[in-house]
Amino acid sequence: MKRTLPALSLAVATLFAGQAMALNVNTTPTRAEVQAELAQAINAGEMLSGDSSQTLREMYPAVYPSQPVAVKTRAEVRAELEQAVREGNVVVGESSATLSEMYPALYPAAHQDVAMKTRAQVQSELVEAIRTGDMVVGQSSQPLNQMYPQQYPANS
Repeated sequence: MKRTLPALSLAVATLFAGQAMALNVNTTPTRAEVQAELAQAINAGEMLSGDSSQTLREMYPAVYPSQPVAVKTRAEVRAELEQAVREGNVVVGESSATLSEMYPALYPAAHQDVAMKTRAQVQSELVEAIRTGDMVVGQSSQPLNQMYPQQYPANS
């Protein structure tokens, strides 16, 4: 009986050790899994920044939005581009003007909502703006009545 107890305990220990080793073999992540987790952490801003204990998301919240961004499919993006080209809402070259602004005759649908003014109305608005100093001259962003308040009567 003295010999069976150690042999039995050795058999039980071997059985549990084998199961424990079998569990540990599958828990090690593969290189691809680690790389995928790292990429996900970088994109989510969960990486620590330098010596700081803050994550990138905490340091730069504008760069890492809290809500997931809606992703469009390639087909949706291409459809939006085709519609923008048809309507002339595409900026061309270095100017900030769209095709419909550069060539309004080619895109009549884009300018249907614009209220047309007569020449006399535009001229009367210009005369009023000159009289009140409510116009910007040169590269300044301030109207004349703010730059030279003593030369223009107060607007009432």
